[in-house]
Amino acid sequence: MSFSPFPYKVKTATTIEDGVLFSTPLFCKRSCKQEKCLNFYKELPQDGQIHQCPYGFGAIIVDLGKTSIIQTCLNIEKISDRKQVQRRLCSNDFIPRINQNNFNKIILGFKNTLSANVPIIEKQEQLAKKTEKLEEERILLENTLHELRKLNNQLKYCVERFSSEYGDDDSILSSLCTDIYSISSLLSIRFDFYDFEVNPDLSFNSIKTEIPVYRKVEKVYKCLGPVIRNKSLRVHLEGKSFNKLYASSIFEIAIFIIIENAVKYAPENSEIKIRFQEASNNLKVTFSNWGIRPEDNEIPHLTEREYRSVNTRNNDDYEGRGIGLYLLKKICDNLNINMRIIVENKKKIIKNVTYAPFSIELSMFNMLLDES
Repeated sequence: MSFSPFPYKVKTATTIEDGVLFSTPLFCKRSCKQEKCLNFYKELPQDGQIHQCPYGFGAIIVDLGKTSIIQTCLNIEKISDRKQVQRRLCSNDFIPRINQNNFNKIILGFKNTLSANVPIIEKQEQLAKKTEKLEEERILLENTLHELRKLNNQLKYCVERFSSEYGDDDSILSSLCTDIYSISSLLSIRFDFYDFEVNPDLSFNSIKTEIPVYRKVEKVYKCLGPVIRNKSLRVHLEGKSFNKLYASSIFEIAIFIIIENAVKYAPENSEIKIRFQEASNNLKVTFSNWGIRPEDNEIPHLTEREYRSVNTRNNDDYEGRGIGLYLLKKICDNLNINMRIIVENKKKIIKNVTYAPFSIELSMFNMLLDES
């Protein structure tokens, strides 16, 4: 509502929007969703009068047909509490104190503007309702994921205890414990993957630690163990790496994307090769498998968001959003890892699908040398 002079809120919304002349004070932006503010706006009378909020500012409901717009964060003489308002304004806030006559003139002009824009106001109110609904669903999802993470950690702990007590004496129990633990670990990676998709900046700025690359790759492919066995795939690790990469936890997500894609697109009874080539403080890791071959002109676009090759899109056996390689490229760029996709010309047809050797090469530099 770009024609509102003062900070305002649609009555059904919880957030306060900036006005054209005056922006919302930082204090009000932080406090508007607290119970004290929510109750004030909920109980604000529709009597055409300015009322003082719990923190000293003024607020008034401006009616227009079916829509109510609340003009708020007001600093009005003889209505707003001067001392309370000044205490809550920071140096960047511009909320000058005006007399009631001038305010009434501004509001009259605002009402006239509203009258000429009823459809826009009604659409904004509908949008506000949808936004609030989405926010409620987001909070519910975040709370649910938080609880699932706790349950998953408890599951891991129980499996570890059970395995230590009974697993060593029974190969079947031991195998089941390994599978359950792998699935639980995979869930943890999935949760981290979700966090990264929702808020990549937060993941990019997470604390860096020393990551043993070889062990991290080994852990991720073992987490996918049940899926690998279901497709009768073989994972072969070639070479060794003893150095460590100083990086944030999103490196594990990068490895997960690569190996999960390899498992997903490799034909049954085939092999996934992971080759480590370490020289001094540099390391190259190459992940290779037979995969559905993209067309030559599609290869440069595989790391674009939501891009999927035509041969993959036309195959109902492979669902996807075209997000994996896009996120992988973002992670590698953030961690200063060179990533290269290699698709060979050699081809073979399996069940009317064209496959070719597909490799992802990660080159890491300036790693932490193994002291031993």
